[in-house]
Amino acid sequence: QTYRRRAGRLESGSGSAGVTGRLRPGVLLDVDGTLVVHQALPWMLEHRQGRIVNVTSSAVHSSTPLTGWYSACKAALRQLNDSLRVELVGCGVDVIDIEPGGYRTGIWERAIGELKDRRTVTSRIEVYDRAICRVGSAQSRMGDPAEVAFAVADVLTAGRPPRHKRIGPGADLLRLADRVVPDRVWDKAVAAVSGL
Repeated sequence: QTYRRRAGRLESGSGSAGVTGRLRPGVLLDVDGTLVVHQALPWMLEHRQGRIVNVTSSAVHSSTPLTGWYSACKAALRQLNDSLRVELVGCGVDVIDIEPGGYRTGIWERAIGELKDRRTVTSRIEVYDRAICRVGSAQSRMGDPAEVAFAVADVLTAGRPPRHKRIGPGADLLRLADRVVPDRVWDKAVAAVSGL
């Protein structure tokens, strides 16, 4: 989490966390942890200014096999963001979420570790083997995480920030697919790619 302070007061805040599969601790980290930023709301409301920026994921638009908890946590955070933004209309406080695509961060190594752990207790070992291989090979096509930091800075300093800012590899494509591809078609395509 990062915060920008002006004259000793919290003016804006940004939160991001990543959960890959461990349910309860992951939900607490991904959803509850980013809500710490909201502790600045009383000051923001009193001064009728401020920005809250949370980093969700392009995964809010689609879930793939073995990523359900990650997608669910990021979707929950996005919905909390959307609700808070509406609650604060006219109060001078902007609420924005950044929806990055794939970036080279530590989450992928943690994901591979968790997939390997879960592989030992499944009857569908081949599904986990393909997922581990895909995650490993996809990292070379992922973006530089500094782009996410620049996107946060952009929305913190923009005159009129967007409600949602999609950035990086795959972000716009997943949003488009979510809007135009029928669920049955998406499910079959993802299942085929996943080897299910």
